[in-house]
Formats: sequence, structure tokens, C-alpha cells
Amino acid sequence: MKKLLSVFIGIMLLSGCSSDDEERFSRNAESMMKERYGVESKVSSIKEAGAGSIFVILVAWMVTDDFEAEMVTEDEHVIKFTAYGNNDENQPIDDNFIEKKHEYLLKHDGAYKQTIQSLKNNGLDSIEYDSGTTDGAAAHVHIKASYDGRTVDVERMVNDFNTGARKIVGKKHYEISLSLSTTVKTMTSSDYDGSENAHIYTPTYAVDSLDEFKQKLAQQFGALHAQKTMTQEFLAEFEKYEVTASSDLKKVEHEDLTVDLYEHHVRMYVQQPYNADSLLKAFELLNKAGMEDTTVSLSLDKTGEIVCKASDIQKLADLEKCY
Repeated sequence: MKKLLSVFIGIMLLSGCSSDDEERFSRNAESMMKERYGVESKVSSIKEAGAGSIFVILVAWMVTDDFEAEMVTEDEHVIKFTAYGNNDENQPIDDNFIEKKHEYLLKHDGAYKQTIQSLKNNGLDSIEYDSGTTDGAAAHVHIKASYDGRTVDVERMVNDFNTGARKIVGKKHYEISLSLSTTVKTMTSSDYDGSENAHIYTPTYAVDSLDEFKQKLAQQFGALHAQKTMTQEFLAEFEKYEVTASSDLKKVEHEDLTVDLYEHHVRMYVQQPYNADSLLKAFELLNKAGMEDTTVSLSLDKTGEIVCKASDIQKLADLEKCY
């Protein structure tokens, strides 16, 4: 009993010593939210991250000085949100303000609801605006959505993304990224198909680089649409030219390991000696179907796979140069 009492008294003493740290974090959090979102907010309550049982509190104090602060905006729109972090100047404070503001606007702002509906009419569903990770003071608007497979208007989509973001962060500078989930077909031959889930996670773009964001999304939706086009009937067309083809989405290597991007990839299998004129017609099938950006690997007996873009193959000399 004496040992338990000693531990309890020790915890109370230690927690008392952290009040200055809590006040410092509160000031830092309020200042950061003002800089990041342009909103005045106050900390309504604060605790050490992971606080719960006496044992957890003691361990948390020993190994970390992270805090979790409940905050409330002071303007006419009352938004309750949470800030997380510590007093290390090299570590930015994280928060869920964007998520909570998104939820608030869906309930109270007609124009915002129309923007979300416009995104739904453009192929997206389960749309969420969230606070992405950031290395500094700039807001990071991370949008999560599912994609239903229809043809999309990328220009309109990104404009809607920006309109929604501006409702949340006002005139403040921000960064944007998108994570997208969808179901795609896997066409391994003209007589078999399956399906799998694909998760696209774009790089982060500054608001003044939205044209680059549009370009990246156009590439990703183009790859998804091309894979959708590769039906059993379409693959059977290759067999007319003595080519067996399969189709899938292939992950693109990226220096940022959190980024997941795809390209449409077709494999063609031909027997040696192959008929160049027939093979060229197989490439014409892809180009006429709008798959110029599709990468094509050609498997020739004993030579392995060689990869070129469909758009690079327009005439016989191109075949000889690439393959």
C-alpha cells in the first residue's frame, strides 16, 4: 500500500511539473492554427498523449512529452478540433481542423454541399477533406475518395477540389494531395478476367502548382480508363494478328514511398519468326483506342521482354528500333 501511495504521489508531483510545458504547447498550438488556417482558436483542454490509467500516465511522462489539445475556434463558426504534438520547434503540430471544418460545412453551407455534389457527379464518392501531414506551417488539404470508373473531367474536378479547399482554409496558402480507391479489372487473357482493388496516392502539390496536379490526375485516370477498356472482346482482337495479349495496372516507382501511382501496361506474346505487319496492326489497336501512354512489353522467344510506349510504334521502322 505504501508503494502504491508513493507512486501516486510521484505521479502527482511529476504532472504538476509539466504545467509549464502544457501552457507552452497551448500557446504554440494557438499560434500555429492562426498561421496555418487564419483562424483564432483557444485550447479548451489539454492532456499528455496516451493519458489514461495511472500506469499509462507514468509511462507517457517518462518516454514522451507529446500533448493532445482540444481546441475551439472563436469566430462566428464554432469548430471543435484537436491538435497533437510537442514543444520541439523542429516538429510541426498536427491537427484535424480540416476534417472537422469539412463536416461542419456539409451541415451548414449550401455552396459547399453543391461543390461536393459536383465531385460526386464527376465520378467520385465517399469524399472526405482531411488534414494531411505537413513539414511546416502551410495547411495540407488531403482529399480521400472512391472512384466509380466513369470518364471524368479532370479540369472540373481539380477546380472543385480548390473551391472546397478555399472554403476551409480561406485565402491561406495550402498544399493538396489525393488518395483514391477503386476496383479494376485484371485481364490476363481473352478468356479470363478478375478484379482487384487499386489505391492511388498522389504526391503533394502547392496550390500554385495545380496544373501539375491536373496533369498527374489525368495520367492516373487515363490509366484506369485504359484498363477498363481492355475487355475480353478487345483482347480477342489481338489474336487476329497472331498476338496473345494481357493487361494490368503496374505500379510506378517513386522516390516518396508514401506515393502510389500506376501506369497501364500490356504484355504481347508472339512466336518467332513474327510477322511485322501483323504486329504493327496490334499496336494500331492500342493507339486507335486512345492508349498512347500505355507501356507495352513484347515477349519474343529467347529475347525476354522489351518495353516501349504504344505511341512510339507507328510504323515498321519503329518496331525495329524499339524491339
